[in-house]
Order: sequence, then structure tokens, then C-alpha cells
Amino acid sequence: WALVLQNELGVSSENIAAVDGIVRTLGENKTNQLYVEGIAAIDQFSLKTLSRFGDLSLHNHCDRSVVAACDALLEQYNEVPLIKEALEALRKPTQ
Repeated sequence: WALVLQNELGVSSENIAAVDGIVRTLGENKTNQLYVEGIAAIDQFSLKTLSRFGDLSLHNHCDRSVVAACDALLEQYNEVPLIKEALEALRKPTQ
């Protein structure tokens, strides 16, 4: 959220230093870096792969290409619990 504040929402001049410090401190942790990268990777995966299933699709969103893409991302983000859980859920077939 600190990156969203910093990069997208804009921060008031009084709070710039505080947000910069938070981003810098959190960014020093490798797991935090991987989490941010993993969220961006899932976003791109969703745009490139899942978008063909349509908005709000509740059924049949999983096929071999989805599983393969998730598996590739899992290799990179296997050590980041929330990213791993999201990718594992996305690779499961829906009914």
C-alpha cells in the first residue's frame, strides 16, 4: 500500500518522507520484494491468460495453459505464502 500511496495516489508533501521511509524499509526485505513482484505477476497473468474467460467467470477458468502459467509462476514465488496460495487456487479446476 505504501507503493500505491507513493506511485499512484500521490502523497502530500508533509508525508512524502514518511512514505519513502516505509517503502525503503519494507523494500529491504526479500520476501516483501517478492510479494510485490508476485502481485504484479498475477496481475499480468490475469490480463494475458485469464481475461479470455470473460469478466466474473465462475466456471471453466482453468485449462492446461492456466496450469502451466501458474506452475511457472510458482517456481518463482513458491517461498511467498500468499502468492503461492493464490497461484495454487488458480490452477485448480472450477465446477
